[in-house]
Amino acid sequence: MAETKNMSVQLPIALHEKVTQHKDEQGVTLSKYVEQLISEYYELKKGGKPMSNENVRTLAVQISSELMDRLDAHLEKKGIKKKAFLTSLIEKVLEEAEKEELNHGATNAEGE
Repeated sequence: MAETKNMSVQLPIALHEKVTQHKDEQGVTLSKYVEQLISEYYELKKGGKPMSNENVRTLAVQISSELMDRLDAHLEKKGIKKKAFLTSLIEKVLEEAEKEELNHGATNAEGE
């Protein structure tokens, strides 16, 4: 995982509300959302394309109709899109696994 550094900014309330709404729609943390925005900005500045196909891949799975109905009902109740929900779920699980791996590596290094 890349080393990070904190950045704090003051925004007009209307812009803050727009950012909050969009990051919620994507189902990501504010840090991840701002990182994506800034990365996309610099990619565009270099003449690149935002979220170009080389940066996006499709994940498809088959699940039971019953599970899909439960998922749809939950997401409708929460007002969340499937893509945002699944993306945030995958990111959360991977972040937890990466932290666990780091902690496990630190424990092994101490035991040597």
